[in-house]
Amino acid sequence: MSELLSCLVATADMPAPPGLRWLLYRTEHERFPYHLLIEEEPGRFLCFDVQDKWPGPGKGIFCLARPDVSEEQLPLDQQPVDSCGIVFIKRYGRKLTVLLNRKIRKRSWFLTVEKQSKTTPGKTYKQTFWITQSSATVRRGGAYLSTRGKTSDLAIVRDSRERYGYRFPRHEVVRETMPVGDYALKNSSGEIIAVVERKTRDQFLADIGTLEVLRARLLEMTARYPHCALVVEANYSDLVNPKKARFYSAGLVADVIAELSTGFPGLQIAFCSNRRFAAEWVERYFTSIARLEGPPVTTSDRAVD
Repeated sequence: MSELLSCLVATADMPAPPGLRWLLYRTEHERFPYHLLIEEEPGRFLCFDVQDKWPGPGKGIFCLARPDVSEEQLPLDQQPVDSCGIVFIKRYGRKLTVLLNRKIRKRSWFLTVEKQSKTTPGKTYKQTFWITQSSATVRRGGAYLSTRGKTSDLAIVRDSRERYGYRFPRHEVVRETMPVGDYALKNSSGEIIAVVERKTRDQFLADIGTLEVLRARLLEMTARYPHCALVVEANYSDLVNPKKARFYSAGLVADVIAELSTGFPGLQIAFCSNRRFAAEWVERYFTSIARLEGPPVTTSDRAVD
């Protein structure tokens, strides 16, 4: 069991494969004098025509997206004006985050926005903006939240064995016998894409006595589904307060929580003071996942200060 756990934990959220490259070439285009190639997967490059080598302070760069190219299509007869390795690359909805392997000019993301055509009703087009840490810090544009998909009709599953369950009046909730977890979110194809394990304070403390069973459940959950969470209906401060400890010492409870956090890096652990706040957290968690996983709609991302 411990060997299997270590293997799954190691592959839960790994950095970019070694050797992924960031390449910037000069072009003859007056408006877009640079051609940026980002190796998202080995041998497959995202392509953008860009207006500068790197967005400066307070400046985001509009990019012209081009079709992906392969290794064989690289301009081997031309030296890049900027090149380095990629440490981390990942998509979050409409945002592509890239971390480069160098000390400065290393953090940036590409935000793709879908808009309605002003000249042709019903037609949409996409715009991509290249934003860096320095440009975002100066502009203070707020947090970019994806508004993909509807969030008023989530398909939520409640385990048939769950007692005194959470209520989600704005969403469709069905009861099924789940293999693991207490609540789940299904996508438009009926596939489960997120699972939440719910624990009251007493349940969580009781599970410490059979910690291997809890580990096994979390192991199965994180191995089966891309998004997983453990919701504990208690504040962290109450769980580790020596004056409130009943079954186990506060230090032991704190160590167990720390071990679960490090042993399952892909698991979200939320501490909510009561059942109502726990239900609200689960609803917002599922809503955020639905926005990331759902099909794009013709609306722009909004910035929230």
